[in-house]
Amino acid sequence: MKINKKEAAGIGATVVFMVLMGIITVLLGNSLADGKGKGKMTAGVMTPSRQTKEEINVWYYDESFVTYLEKAAQEYEKSNGIRVNCIKVPEENYLEKINEYNISGNDVPGIYIMNSTMLEKAVLAGLSMENKSDSIYNDENYSKTAIQAITYKGRKQAYPLNFDTSVMIYNQAYTQAAPATFDDIIAFSNSMDDTMSGMVENVLAWDIRDLMYNYGFAGAYLEYGGKNGDDPTAKSFTGENLVQAMNYYHNLNQIFSIDINNSSYDDIITRFSQGKIVYTIAGTDIIKKLDEQQTHVSYGLCMMPDMNGELKSKTPAVTNVAVVNPYAADTRLADDFADYISYKMAEEMYELTGKPSGRKDIAYDDNQINVMVDQYEKSVNLPKLMEAGDFGAKLESVLNGIWTGGDIAALLGTL
Repeated sequence: MKINKKEAAGIGATVVFMVLMGIITVLLGNSLADGKGKGKMTAGVMTPSRQTKEEINVWYYDESFVTYLEKAAQEYEKSNGIRVNCIKVPEENYLEKINEYNISGNDVPGIYIMNSTMLEKAVLAGLSMENKSDSIYNDENYSKTAIQAITYKGRKQAYPLNFDTSVMIYNQAYTQAAPATFDDIIAFSNSMDDTMSGMVENVLAWDIRDLMYNYGFAGAYLEYGGKNGDDPTAKSFTGENLVQAMNYYHNLNQIFSIDINNSSYDDIITRFSQGKIVYTIAGTDIIKKLDEQQTHVSYGLCMMPDMNGELKSKTPAVTNVAVVNPYAADTRLADDFADYISYKMAEEMYELTGKPSGRKDIAYDDNQINVMVDQYEKSVNLPKLMEAGDFGAKLESVLNGIWTGGDIAALLGTL
């Protein structure tokens, strides 16, 4: 999954909506304080929802969840006799649309799935019921990155589902050694013989335009939002190490000459599968993409390398979460199904969605997936802060500008 610019931009949108939601939440008072409020909102007064059947409506916008949710719905109904309606809706104005359905009282979503960057907006709008299952949702069962993704102001407000992050993949026909640093890749490039050079178009290439695959070069020296992405005072977009890291990042363009306008993700993966690229940075979908191409390339997967012995890397995490709507017809059912798709069915997450579960206690037969899980543990979620606005898109633009030779200090200053 790529980091979605619309999601990032939507975090800071519709300020009037948020103010109104805050007022309504205050008026609701104790009905939401214990996380058990149900029904719809009408001028700040709780009234019963018109959805009276024992069923759960699940909203989502990510196409990759279709098969997973359909199977979960079938098995849950078979085991519990509760019908689950999985409804794919447009991503645009997602939370606003949920609020509209809450007000109408018709077909209210009991659960909705979204990116964790939208969590502050959901919580402040009163659209999130607290997850109090601390015995399950803790660092023993889930990656710390997953727990941070669902935590807002010290409380768990969602259920972690799956994730995307960036890893390094390399062609084992050319090298058996996983690179520890990008310096290692440079050394490999300098040692290639003429025969190998004739087969390889790019020693190193990746989708330069996309933040998912660029963030790792800056991530260790950026901070926005603190560990849980909810602290507006935790900001750091400058510093000597960050400038040095950006200089190193730009120098990779001087060495490997990767055209930012000719480096789409799908094209990079196709050329890697054809043996034309030795090293690339990929997402958690890489194994399935290579399988779909029926490639016979032998490859290895490893953690994102540091730049050198001093400059470190830190990759981004995109964490999808399930949120229980406190205005659902039956929040107890919604809570139970959220637990079902987050924890109980988690071992089927990768097979059915193409992305690993946030649960870290799953034993994968393919050790390559375990590498992704380890990388996720060391990754950082983008901030949940509404004030962050289009931070992801802005950072992506800054990194693109640095790659093509823009002034590093000036570009970082725009953050």
